[in-house]
Amino acid sequence: IFQMPNQTAPAAQPTNNPPPTLLSLTEVSQVITSNITEARQIAITDAQTFKDIWTEHTATGVGLPKIDFSQEMVLAVFMGEKLTGGYSIKITQAELSDKTLTVHVEETEPSQESITIQIITSPAHIVRIKKVDAEVKFQSTKKSTP
Repeated sequence: IFQMPNQTAPAAQPTNNPPPTLLSLTEVSQVITSNITEARQIAITDAQTFKDIWTEHTATGVGLPKIDFSQEMVLAVFMGEKLTGGYSIKITQAELSDKTLTVHVEETEPSQESITIQIITSPAHIVRIKKVDAEVKFQSTKKSTP
């Protein structure tokens, strides 16, 4: 009879990765009628790029928010042109883990049963966060309204 020696599973190795850090979001703009009509997800780290995007977003550049780009950065998401109301886009969370900033985006669209206004929309959401030196990844979740 062959007998296997007693073996124990190796102990789990501790991970050195700390849990993700949630960054505070400050809303800059949330509209359903951006002049940016194609879908985009952008991390902005300088004033000139922000001014260019803001001017395109508003069509006039009026009301450019003051952002201290030495301390902050801007995250902007644009859903693109939609043929009815009932659409929205929102940055819900930004979490920093190691050298990656994951930006969670929620995209809402009307269900087929929804009654919607017949108007062209282009939803957008822009927030500012503490500036971080990290690769930015946008992660979208889609949901339908009842």
